[in-house]
Amino acid sequence: MKRQGPFSWMNCGCSAADRGLILFGVHMELARRVSKRSGEGNDSLRSESTPALGMSLDIPAAQAAGCPISYNPSLGGTMVAVFSKPATLSPINRGAKVRISSQVRNAYLTIAAVGFPAFVFLAAASQSASPKQEFGEITVQRINVVEPDGSLKIVISNSALQHPGVIAGDTIMPDRVRPAGMTFFDDRGDEMGGFGITGDGERRWGGMLFDQIDNDETLRFTSQQGYRDGQFVHQAGMSITDRNPEISLPEMMRYMREVEAIEDPVERQARVEALEREGVFPANRLFVGRRASGEVTVDLHDDDGRPRLRMLVEPGGAARIEFLDEGGNVVRTLGAP
Repeated sequence: MKRQGPFSWMNCGCSAADRGLILFGVHMELARRVSKRSGEGNDSLRSESTPALGMSLDIPAAQAAGCPISYNPSLGGTMVAVFSKPATLSPINRGAKVRISSQVRNAYLTIAAVGFPAFVFLAAASQSASPKQEFGEITVQRINVVEPDGSLKIVISNSALQHPGVIAGDTIMPDRVRPAGMTFFDDRGDEMGGFGITGDGERRWGGMLFDQIDNDETLRFTSQQGYRDGQFVHQAGMSITDRNPEISLPEMMRYMREVEAIEDPVERQARVEALEREGVFPANRLFVGRRASGEVTVDLHDDDGRPRLRMLVEPGGAARIEFLDEGGNVVRTLGAP
């Protein structure tokens, strides 16, 4: 039979808890023998036959306690250590007295009774860890999905514990309330998109968003519902937004705070238009979906966010294509024949 290593008992098929109990039992047996020898002070190590405990052990304390180690395939086809052979002393040691101080004995017993169970617990926990576990149902408030190195990749959370979002290394509005949902992160730890849901009896919103590097979303799938003046309104669709790659979201937000601090409306509007010419603010390029008015449209915009082509079908069924100038005025219309 192939000789197995000193810890082959860990692969005997028993549970981690059983392995821990076996290991703890053997260690306490060694402690008992050390204590007994110390108390009796015999001229030789007292022979004692102990049933096999189903493990292999290579610990100097075993020999010190008069417990020779032998291998025996008695459990599950694995090599195990048994404490069944009487200890035998060589002639040079036959007349020597074994004296162990009470301090050493007490220290050993303390380690055996306190420290070793902690080790067994940790070892059992590590052995029982399984890469795959099945649950019929779980109830949680937040789940963090991490890589093997611990870096955060996905957060699934309710609104109260939702991640605040990190863009370009900055936490974006840490005190804001975010909807429940899922948030994705890149390898740097920056948010790169996600989806969220929120609502009550008067309104609902849901969306799946994908962010630009160091910036906010550029692709959105959203649905909004609610009541306006007592009437139910609904808008849903897909939209694409261009964002200046040279201006991060934290930088754009600083410009926005600057604009909000301007009290004069005329001056504020002039500053907004100047920032728009500089490309600070995002530009909507495409919308495909249902407008709150009930029209189903495909809107195409230029790189300044101005609508230039619109295809639409009205609720009553009328369909047309509209061409618009830079000011948003319809300059040509193609309708159904």
